[in-house]
Amino acid sequence: MLKNIKILISSRFPKFGVNKLQTVTRLIYEISKRDHTSPEQILQNIPITYTNFEGVKSLLLKQRFPNCTNEERANIKVFPSFLNNQQTKVDLTYKKLLIDPKEFLVEKIVANSALVEKIKKLYPHTPLQIINSYNDHIKTEEFSIAKYNRRIDRIFIVKENFDFISPCPCTKDCVCCGYQILNCGMGCGFECEYCYLQSYTNAPGIAIPANIDDYLQKLGEIKHPIRIGTGQFTDSLLFDNITGYSKIIIPFLADKPHIQFEFKTKSVNIQNLLECKASPNIITAWSLNPQIIIDNCEHFTASLTERLSAAKQCQDHGYKIAFHFDPIIYFKNWEQKYAGVINQIFKNIKPENIAWISLGTLRMTIKQKQTIESRFPNNTILDEEFINGFDNKLRYNDRIREKLYQSLSKQIHTHGKNINVYLCMENKELQKI
Repeated sequence: MLKNIKILISSRFPKFGVNKLQTVTRLIYEISKRDHTSPEQILQNIPITYTNFEGVKSLLLKQRFPNCTNEERANIKVFPSFLNNQQTKVDLTYKKLLIDPKEFLVEKIVANSALVEKIKKLYPHTPLQIINSYNDHIKTEEFSIAKYNRRIDRIFIVKENFDFISPCPCTKDCVCCGYQILNCGMGCGFECEYCYLQSYTNAPGIAIPANIDDYLQKLGEIKHPIRIGTGQFTDSLLFDNITGYSKIIIPFLADKPHIQFEFKTKSVNIQNLLECKASPNIITAWSLNPQIIIDNCEHFTASLTERLSAAKQCQDHGYKIAFHFDPIIYFKNWEQKYAGVINQIFKNIKPENIAWISLGTLRMTIKQKQTIESRFPNNTILDEEFINGFDNKLRYNDRIREKLYQSLSKQIHTHGKNINVYLCMENKELQKI
């Protein structure tokens, strides 16, 4: 499709240079994909008198961003090239929810660790290779999106030496919520189309640290109130049946009430949690979206019903519960669908058992957008109107984001006025909602 568009545009506008052709190609591609209209028809609708680039660009911008203001359209400066090819497309028939690695690569320094011994028992027939170090090993192979697509096949067992706890990476001008991250892994086996990790990491596999005792030592050094969790660079529970880290962390924090610790997941891998004694400072959390979004965008994750059932089991066991509507995705009938999710929450979870609910709308870097359309060429989430936001990320405009936040916040607070709802990765103006 892209090749044909470029040929058509070059024929129609032979005097346009490379950058101008890229801009027009990008706009026509996105209009064609969204409207299910042929590029030929879009070009035919451009008056023959339009030969000036700025005129053509302005006409296409109005068509691609009809709900934006002239000022917002004028601020759209970047029209990125495409990474799209068949080698980068995700095979959504390839993986399943079951974690079944094809090989383990173990750093020599942790070869005799408890985690490696456990892996040998869980996966007695899976090859296990000893390597000098993760960093040295990945230098020997060139990273590619195709390798990233098969990352679940390779699990690296490593020793973390420095990056134990870090602040949540808020971008410029975002209001920070103070969340901290316990970096107990890098990489996730789920295939959420919007996931920032696909453009953030260049790891050709999943990396899991074996030295959990060092993490506990760092946690034990914290004497001030803190909110911390493990769900930023990996899913908190997806690999928990392999690591068993929840069964180590939960009792360790039982006498440290100043540490609120969150396990955030899209899985239902909660058996270890249910085998531990619940503590008031341990929060089990689920990222939520309407089932239509889960079906179309959150591949291999648990269904909405399964997530809420798991949350109810954790509540009944004594844990506090949290939910994250992040990212909230703008689509047809969004208000009705999100209201349905919120109603389902409170059929399962008592308001007084909810620690917090976060709201954050879909946002991305330019690189992330390119990666999404490369890995998921049939996606629909990119069809909406994204403009350069306050932090230079692509975002819905302020009016849409405000409407989304107001609607979900209002719906949540009809079930409990004192429920703690906060916005994630947002500017000061919208924080006032």
